[in-house]
Amino acid sequence: VSRRGAIVAPWFFRGQTHVDLAAEAEWAFDAIPSPLLERDQAAILREAIAAAGTVRRVLQHGDLWARNILRYEDHWWLLDFDTFGRTQVPMYDACHLVRSSWALRHGRLQRVTRWTQSPVWFPQRTPSWMDRLRSSTPANVDRRTLAWACVRYGLTRVEAVGALAFYLIDVTARMYRRRVRLQYIEPYLVDLSALADSLHAGETFADTFGGGL
Repeated sequence: VSRRGAIVAPWFFRGQTHVDLAAEAEWAFDAIPSPLLERDQAAILREAIAAAGTVRRVLQHGDLWARNILRYEDHWWLLDFDTFGRTQVPMYDACHLVRSSWALRHGRLQRVTRWTQSPVWFPQRTPSWMDRLRSSTPANVDRRTLAWACVRYGLTRVEAVGALAFYLIDVTARMYRRRVRLQYIEPYLVDLSALADSLHAGETFADTFGGGL
């Protein structure tokens, strides 16, 4: 879909073949107030994104998750292309699909009805998706999927970590800017904090994305 979109709608790229992740993420860091994301942690995430440098632009669906995917008559159908091309950072869709699928498996994305606006229930300790990415269990489809995407886009490990940090800060800032309830934003803030702490502790995510620089 991304390759076809680039052919039929080349104006999406605005004549630019690469994207500077740090410059693209600047607004997101400015959008999230410091009480929600500690400055020291934000600095670590900025550094990880800056280390990724400039990567090739790739059109992304923007909201690729299970409820926008249908299986019908032996075909896969992707829905909701309203935000297609909004982000052009590789691995954005892969991160969103994997993370949202993990949340669904843990019952943390219950549907909120328009009539009741019932809040989503979260455990007392909100688990972090980062724990899943660091897990070395053989059946860890999250890591296998992200490793596949990393290879497909030709990213180094440093670039993949930067893309992961970009995804988390971008989706969090967009939710905050839309004034989404904090209970929905909190899990992403937990992930951002956990990622920052992991990077600060020297985690390279080599097992997740590969050992190459």
